[in-house]
Amino acid sequence: MYWLRKRLLSQNFLTNRQLVQQLIRDSSIGKQDLVLEIGPGHGIITHELARAARQVEATELDPKLYQSLVQHFHGYKNLKLSCGDFLKQPLPSLPYKIFSNIPFRFTGEILRKLLYSPNPPKDCYLIVQLEAADKYIIHPKNNTMASILLQPWWDTKIVHSFSRSDFSPKPNVDCVLLQIQPRSTPLWLGSREIY
Repeated sequence: MYWLRKRLLSQNFLTNRQLVQQLIRDSSIGKQDLVLEIGPGHGIITHELARAARQVEATELDPKLYQSLVQHFHGYKNLKLSCGDFLKQPLPSLPYKIFSNIPFRFTGEILRKLLYSPNPPKDCYLIVQLEAADKYIIHPKNNTMASILLQPWWDTKIVHSFSRSDFSPKPNVDCVLLQIQPRSTPLWLGSREIY
């Protein structure tokens, strides 16, 4: 049914363009980078990524949003738009980064695809629920299995906390920008790697 499909695809879109500009400016993304965007929606992040990066590849699942994006970004030479399920598409073989406001319900699946890929991202910025972000960050106590497994290989941290009014529609949860960076060398404990 159409209404059920729309509900499953539902997403809270950022509306604060100045905030998006600042977040991308403060990120590691530069003119030499290939950047993937998952679920560009209305294109507010897409626009700023296209200004900041060498190449942007954005994948939108919703056909209506995709058509709107194609019309809006007609003529952008460094932007490749595709309509489909990001989870079913291959990742680039070249180095790439991620900056996305992802559909919250797919956070775990998206992270598994990215972080366990043979070619994971060189840097990753995902807008997620605070509760989800906490599962991937190391805390002094009560860590999840996911955070323990990622810790040796990835540095995970919250780099921004959003106001609910930054989105439309307003989410019923707190949202953050989670940065996940590969460690230059894995963490070691004595002569054994931590797993």
